[in-house]
Amino acid sequence: MTIVSVGDLTNLAALLDTKPDANSPLAGTDLVAAKVAHYVCMGSRYPAETKPGNGKWGNFRTDPESTREVNDRWPTMLTYTGGGEFAESMSIGRRIVKLDPQVWPVSLAYRSYLGKANVGAVRHSADSISVLVAVRGFDPYFKVVDRGSNHIDQIGRNAWRDEPDAPNRRYTSELNDPADAPRIAALFEELAMTPPKAGLPASDKTIRP
Repeated sequence: MTIVSVGDLTNLAALLDTKPDANSPLAGTDLVAAKVAHYVCMGSRYPAETKPGNGKWGNFRTDPESTREVNDRWPTMLTYTGGGEFAESMSIGRRIVKLDPQVWPVSLAYRSYLGKANVGAVRHSADSISVLVAVRGFDPYFKVVDRGSNHIDQIGRNAWRDEPDAPNRRYTSELNDPADAPRIAALFEELAMTPPKAGLPASDKTIRP
């Protein structure tokens, strides 16, 4: 199986720490090694996140201890996907908010986030990048750094270093061609706006954007 995380790593650290029980004779790390082929983790900035201070923001700083545990102990392939300018170059939302929020939860979510938070017309696509990489891989858009390893400090800042080289660690935080950013953003919106196979639900007038 493939695991994708787009938030804190607390639950995945807890998974690694589990003991054999009635559900599985395997401890956490052994269970992951047996069942998980690939883990895609959204976080953080690459090649390094250097913002000073102890602010608990992003996906790593909110629980640095769990982040370090997962980074250090995860036994299978772990791909990190970056945020920041990389994700902002593929921001989406303008087309999604035009959908009827009565029948499109994704439109309701974007309208609520963009409007109430007063953050502008679009949102970065960091989470969408992680899901796309997990499902479709890197080609043809994403450049991969597969030499080196991620290092997490006491407050959750990360830095990618050439040594030691961890063969089951890699990251993407750059496009092969930056000119592809609008094309990828359009793909994200197209996927978000694709109706489910079962069709759209009937309009529920109790929902309000």
